[in-house]
Amino acid sequence: MSLALAQLVGCGESAPDPVAATLRLDIDNCRGLAHQRATAVRLADDLAATVAHAFLVDDELSVNDFEVFTSDGKLIGADLIYLDAETDLALLRLAEPGPSLALASYDEDSSARFVTFAPPDGPFSVRTIEIVRLVEVTLDGDGARQALELDGVVAPGDSGSPVLDDDGEVLGVVFAASKTDDIGWAIASFEVEAAISELAAAGERAQLALGCP
Repeated sequence: MSLALAQLVGCGESAPDPVAATLRLDIDNCRGLAHQRATAVRLADDLAATVAHAFLVDDELSVNDFEVFTSDGKLIGADLIYLDAETDLALLRLAEPGPSLALASYDEDSSARFVTFAPPDGPFSVRTIEIVRLVEVTLDGDGARQALELDGVVAPGDSGSPVLDDDGEVLGVVFAASKTDDIGWAIASFEVEAAISELAAAGERAQLALGCP
């Protein structure tokens, strides 16, 4: 992990409860699916990562509004400040500080867990999941990203959930599940780091305009 990122996520401090660093998103999108659910993980006091596809229709931003809740149900203010359909990553600016997790690199010896919640309003829990391999994934023929292939059930609403190593650090962010097998995929942590670096290089965190076409 880079020094800049280490400073961003506060490495060197003891890892917090991963559930406390996980957020639930309630999204009013423009697909006729009011209150679609997704998950996010806080990577700094004012920054969280989640999936872009929860905010997109045909690769275009198409969301009327969204709300962010902490694991204990508290509503916090948030702005959408980064969106990349190709890597399926979105970054949120958070209005209130809270527990955050560091990013870590996957290796073949990594064991893993991930944070999931029971919709519609159930509590978060941490479940064991197996990482099969690091692979390049495309969905519907485009949007290539480096991803961790997961052996285990990934449920609706888990998109954006952090995949964790034994130290409670984030190896990836869940973005998809197979329709036929108990297999899922998580965007690799270095893709998340690249998105954060791109945002930092831009020198601004302007809110992206929401609204339906």
